Amino acid sequence: MKVGYVVVAALVFMGCGSSGGDSGSPPTDTSADVPAIPDSTPPTPDITPPSPDATIPADVTYHAHVRALMEKHCVTCHEPDGVGPFPLTSYAEVAPLATLIVGSVTSGSMPPWMPDPDCRTFGDERLLTGLEIDTIVAWEEDGAPEGEPSDYPGPPDTNPSVDPPDLMLDGGAAYTMNPLLPDDYRCFPLNHTFSEATYIIGSNVYPDQKSVVHHVLFYAVGPDATAALAAKDAADAGLGYQCFGGPSVGDTPLLGGWVPGMQPVFFPKGAVIPVEAGSQIVMQIHYNALGIADPSTVGGDLTKVGLWTLDSNQKPTHLIRIDPLANGGIFIAAGDPNSVHQQTFPFPVGATLIGVAPHMHLLGTRIAVQHKSVGGGQQTCLVDIPEWDFNWQQFYWYQESEHLPLVPGDQFELTCEYDNSTSNQPVVNGEQLSPKDVVWGEGTLDEMCLNYIVTMSPAPGDSVCSTLPPCSKACPTGDSDCFLSCYAQSGTDCLSCVGDPLVECLKEFCLAQVAVLGQCLDECSESTLACLGGTCATTFHAAYGCIEPHLESGACDGHLAPCDLIYGD
Repeated sequence: MKVGYVVVAALVFMGCGSSGGDSGSPPTDTSADVPAIPDSTPPTPDITPPSPDATIPADVTYHAHVRALMEKHCVTCHEPDGVGPFPLTSYAEVAPLATLIVGSVTSGSMPPWMPDPDCRTFGDERLLTGLEIDTIVAWEEDGAPEGEPSDYPGPPDTNPSVDPPDLMLDGGAAYTMNPLLPDDYRCFPLNHTFSEATYIIGSNVYPDQKSVVHHVLFYAVGPDATAALAAKDAADAGLGYQCFGGPSVGDTPLLGGWVPGMQPVFFPKGAVIPVEAGSQIVMQIHYNALGIADPSTVGGDLTKVGLWTLDSNQKPTHLIRIDPLANGGIFIAAGDPNSVHQQTFPFPVGATLIGVAPHMHLLGTRIAVQHKSVGGGQQTCLVDIPEWDFNWQQFYWYQESEHLPLVPGDQFELTCEYDNSTSNQPVVNGEQLSPKDVVWGEGTLDEMCLNYIVTMSPAPGDSVCSTLPPCSKACPTGDSDCFLSCYAQSGTDCLSCVGDPLVECLKEFCLAQVAVLGQCLDECSESTLACLGGTCATTFHAAYGCIEPHLESGACDGHLAPCDLIYGD
């Protein structure tokens, strides 16, 4: 078993640095967070790049090589009645567009994937490999031969088999989009009130009118805001109500979203989003009429949200939170072609970051988020979208190997850039608007500078130290940063319990390393956590490396028994 937070607790209680009551003390809210756990269900598609020695196939043909690539990367949008302006489901449809397709894939404009790959990788990336691009290019250069249908290798395995959702929700009736609006943003209260607390483990969106459903977001509306939701709905004459930046009915945590090509989202095993009894869900749909000659001919849309929930006889091991980091003080002057806004947000608890969802409106050109470790240490790029496109916003989920432990005092730096020049103004009713000063707001012509962070934390248990074992198991051997995150979220009640007995145990094994660390902490003027993650990071790592195997061996279990903790194998 991997050790958890208790070692740092011992170091603090031994007098190494500030006392437990200083600004670096762990928060008492133990519902807040952890390092990553394994086991996502179901598995996500394999996006491993091809081996370096992979080569372009000889005699590339549509059926043998290109057809499967179209189905994997293109057909989710470019299908009959899909959101793409033309289908790419057969040789007769693809071959005449071969040159256009080559230009799109070599330029990187298709398939649409906004994040800069040099920042980091994500799960389910819509990116062609170099070999796949070269294969399409070679096919086009050879005259786009069809080949034999019998050479088709079969559809790509990108749709993992899952059970039907436990709940299938919709707005109660079909909505016909406004044909006068090229972009119609509509919010629908879904036809379900949660009679009891419910734990969501996965979700998916099932678009009805695929030709116009561009993206979907859905939010939880707590029991204290359902009346405001009903009033908002009643005030609009049509089904649902017009909305843009969000539901606009108070605090509505984001639960999930969808864009064409997305597969069902499942959280790591045992991790859930809790929904309070008495809550409803409101779904926001962006309808886009691009490529529709006559939008008035589009039928009514009854898009549904499917939810998978935790069995009533099971308990969650981890909680998922989706929290906004919002720079509400932005001011974008009329005519400014490069308005840059940056704000830093401290993170008050320990957690494991598993995904992000950046958001701006129509004037945005770039959005990026950096993580800064406590004490001004390492900086990590979390997401960077160098050419923002409002029409392709979504959640970006980290692969398990890139889950990021967070420590109280860590910071997020959010950067938003805008072009408010004359040439970049929205077109309304066929006329391009003139530049005006723009500030934060919910309206179409307002702006936002916002990033949602998705974190995972251990679910509270029956004992004060119940969150320690699952957090500890998730930490890789020797990962002192992950360990520090575990310590930070364990809570003062648990730390008070383990402090004295652990000190007595550790004096026997790592006194030299602890003494060096203690001297560093005594000389550090920052909070204990800031010192451990910054100035004293090297000595802390050495002390942790010494202590970890002794805890794993069970040498301290006798001392920790009163706290219901067993770390030995």
